[in-house]
Amino acid sequence: MALLVSDRPVAAGVLLALATIKPQLVLLLLVWLTIWTVADWRRRYRWAASFLVSMAILWATSEWYLPHWVPRFWQAVREYHSYTGEMSAMDELVGFPWSRALELWRLQA
Repeated sequence: MALLVSDRPVAAGVLLALATIKPQLVLLLLVWLTIWTVADWRRRYRWAASFLVSMAILWATSEWYLPHWVPRFWQAVREYHSYTGEMSAMDELVGFPWSRALELWRLQA
């Protein structure tokens, strides 16, 4: 954000791409910055372009270094439930069928 304020959009995009190593920490920021950028695309496209180019370079480099890691990661995420027996907090509180209905209702609200 300091780089964007100091009018260094390319450096801001590169640094934000590097920050996605922890995507859960930057997801809301990325959503907000995307909306902010679309509002004035002509002046703000440079940070978005540098972010996307940096992400593409990071993605390609990681695929080169560790081929097919993305599909394997998603497979591991899907299999996580079967070998840990994890349950959501809502499953613990109200039980399986009702917990899913409450989670869906909460998303709708």
